Amino acid sequence: MVEPEHDLTEPAMRAHVLRKYGKSNTVLAFEERESPTLGPGEVRVDVEVAALNPVDLKTREGEPKMLLPFAPPLVLGCDLAGKVIAIGSDVTTLRVGDSVYAYAGMDRMGAFAEHVVLPADRVARRPAALSAEEAACLPLPGLCALAALDAGKVDKGSRVLVHGGVGGVGGIAVQLASQRGAEVFATVGTSDLERARAIGVSQPIDYRTQRFDDAARDMDFVFDTVGSDTLKRSWRVVKRGGVVASLHVPPPADQLVAAGLRAPWILRLLLPLITRGAYAGAAKAGARLVPILSVPSAAGLERIARAAESTTLRIAIDKVFPFDALGAAFDHLESGKARGRIVLKRG
Repeated sequence: MVEPEHDLTEPAMRAHVLRKYGKSNTVLAFEERESPTLGPGEVRVDVEVAALNPVDLKTREGEPKMLLPFAPPLVLGCDLAGKVIAIGSDVTTLRVGDSVYAYAGMDRMGAFAEHVVLPADRVARRPAALSAEEAACLPLPGLCALAALDAGKVDKGSRVLVHGGVGGVGGIAVQLASQRGAEVFATVGTSDLERARAIGVSQPIDYRTQRFDDAARDMDFVFDTVGSDTLKRSWRVVKRGGVVASLHVPPPADQLVAAGLRAPWILRLLLPLITRGAYAGAAKAGARLVPILSVPSAAGLERIARAAESTTLRIAIDKVFPFDALGAAFDHLESGKARGRIVLKRG
């Protein structure tokens, strides 16, 4: 039941609204609007910190617009940490006042606002070992990494190669794989070799001076967070019967629909053509290709929280911007200079 001592009316809030798709921040407006309506099975979260992901920038530019079940004006943002301020009927897993974190999902978004309303099954209690800033950086990358490692059945003794081993997704995958007892190889830049070892990489590979397909062999699992030529060369290092998971191969249409996204007929027509080369590479290598699509999941976030509590996950934060400075934060993300995550924090 709804807790009657809390006001469930829709309070006003400020939010970063995408007015139309575009490559400059002039398409954004930070303005007051009504908080979304709270329905059964949902919670309203007061957002303390929201983290930027590359997909937020791509959404501003309209790259995934064919998939989205809505059009501008819309509120951007997927990753957040905050406090539950109201619960709808039928919510039993969370209480008002809980410190939580969440991946809103591409079918909802809305994290770049003072309040967000989400299904309770997308929201989990924040790991006590992490600050709000660190927790906000974890949901989307963490769920991606978890899905990939589960697909590869990574366990004690598994030989694992993670491309982009200190990146947002890759860095979490390395740490979770190391916790499972895997032997972790990872491609990183020259300046990140020690950082990679510190988070659990036993065999860092400097991609600037080494070819990973010379340094790694007979991998049980390869996680491709880079795409393009990196994926093509990964078939040389995965063993027969192994798994390559990729963030850069589109998932099947039915997976998109199951995640609340659209799969129009033109996309259904093109997907087999777009992915044909990747699946041919997998068949030739005698391996399995798994496209990774992150899906909101409180259960997944609870697993990640347990991992964070058992061995504190290291989250690299590059810069914290005031909550009203999304444009400046996007500029920093676009610059390519960030060595860690970028967050918006309310004062």
